[in-house]
Amino acid sequence: MTGYVFLGGGRARLQELPVPGLRPGEALVKVRVTSVCATDLKIVDGRVPAPPGTVLGHELVGEIVDLAEGVEGYRVGQRVLVMADTPCGQCEQCLSNVDGRGCHAGGSIGGFHLGLLRHGTHAEYVAVPFAQANLAPIPEGVPDEQAVVLACNGSAGFGGVEASGLRVGDVVAIVGQGPVGLAATIAARLRGAGYIIAIDLLPWRLALARDFGADAVLNPEDGDVVEGVRRLTGGWMADVAVEAVGTPDTFVTALRLVRPGGVLSSVGNYGMSGSLLLPLDGGAFLGGIGDKRIVTTASPGGKDRARRLLALLAHRRVDLSPFVTHRLGLGEMDAAYDLMRGRRERVVKVAVRPGR
Repeated sequence: MTGYVFLGGGRARLQELPVPGLRPGEALVKVRVTSVCATDLKIVDGRVPAPPGTVLGHELVGEIVDLAEGVEGYRVGQRVLVMADTPCGQCEQCLSNVDGRGCHAGGSIGGFHLGLLRHGTHAEYVAVPFAQANLAPIPEGVPDEQAVVLACNGSAGFGGVEASGLRVGDVVAIVGQGPVGLAATIAARLRGAGYIIAIDLLPWRLALARDFGADAVLNPEDGDVVEGVRRLTGGWMADVAVEAVGTPDTFVTALRLVRPGGVLSSVGNYGMSGSLLLPLDGGAFLGGIGDKRIVTTASPGGKDRARRLLALLAHRRVDLSPFVTHRLGLGEMDAAYDLMRGRRERVVKVAVRPGR
């Protein structure tokens, strides 16, 4: 098969590789569509460590080709979604936490294996670990390209809103309107937010945020967004802020948007070597930085998480088709990564099909 392999030193390229063999509990899945995530870029750039020689990618919609011993209730040819995080479904963390949060099977963090600890989805075939816990049948009528959005960015954005405990009628400010932030905007609307403020530097992203349910938009290039939120809310500020970018500056900005007693939900990927310096001096506390709750989440995975998110598509609660702005073949992976890295075009997600 062909796979897009991380070589180290900021390099990756297509290579011919053996089709993966299966160990007990695994499934061989033929890739129908995958996509490129900001985490893939961080791996290539060295901000998230992965061993050279690893096939990149962790977003997968495919068809089951083979099932190893111990995988039951599935059939060859079945169309499935595999989430970015593939928890084992058996350890204490999996059994005591929803969506496999905290699973460390195979040395993973939260069950994140594909494209990091083992060959990922930017290939023609993928060996899915712990398949019984991670193969989610896709309902008939749900398009591949919408389903694959849920694998990582969609689950992360929705998860950030869920983790915040957002209440019906709350004011929500969402910093960043990339794929994760746009998903958070959709989730805030579905969860009953009373007023949604979307923040981003790109006007076309803010327009898309309005299409997905934002009531107001702010561009930091047009002025101080903290004062903008204060003005829009009559001084109340946000009950919930979601940080969906992953930089120290945007984290602190999101924290300043939250009212005392409110919640900052952080879903941005800061890499493995980043740091955050919070303004915790007396002036910051008096200015409202104190008395706030900070929660974090990554991209909840596992088949039950996938089942619930797929239900939103199956019953037409959401339409994620605007997320896929570009379509390329597996032979064009260099171009796909360049699109996501450079953002010279209006790109949200790049759908990659091996058969193109």
